[in-house]
Amino acid sequence: MGRDPRELPLAMKSLELWKGINARIGRETGFRTRGTFYICPDEASYKKRQAWLPHARSAGLDCSLLDGEAAKAVLPGATANWRGGLHTPGDGVAEPQMAAPAIAEAARQRGATIMTNCAVRALDTRGGKILGVETERGPISCGAVVVAGGDPGILIGQ
Repeated sequence: MGRDPRELPLAMKSLELWKGINARIGRETGFRTRGTFYICPDEASYKKRQAWLPHARSAGLDCSLLDGEAAKAVLPGATANWRGGLHTPGDGVAEPQMAAPAIAEAARQRGATIMTNCAVRALDTRGGKILGVETERGPISCGAVVVAGGDPGILIGQ
């Protein structure tokens, strides 16, 4: 992990949502709970994870800092001699090439419009609410917006 401690509540909520996403959208995203393991090859990296661990525990994240021998037990077949590692057994991953199209199609079926290769220049907000976006193709009225990085695209919902 090693995230900024202020990010932990959001990261944990995200994981909770990912765990139910396949059922919620009726599609396969490739999400699986596999756990994560951050190797600490030396004492400095071990101490860094050790200092971060109280933040994780106070946020309710199930993780532990393992010494070198315990780390090898989590990673069968490992031959390196690490100082240890940070293990979060409940963490998960999705397959981006499956998840992005599955989520996009579910959004379309629920009324969203997805625009790709279209830059958002500004958000139109009033009174703390989104009213629309100004795009390179012109203004669009809407009540919700997701601006995604990477493959440029915006998701517009009413």
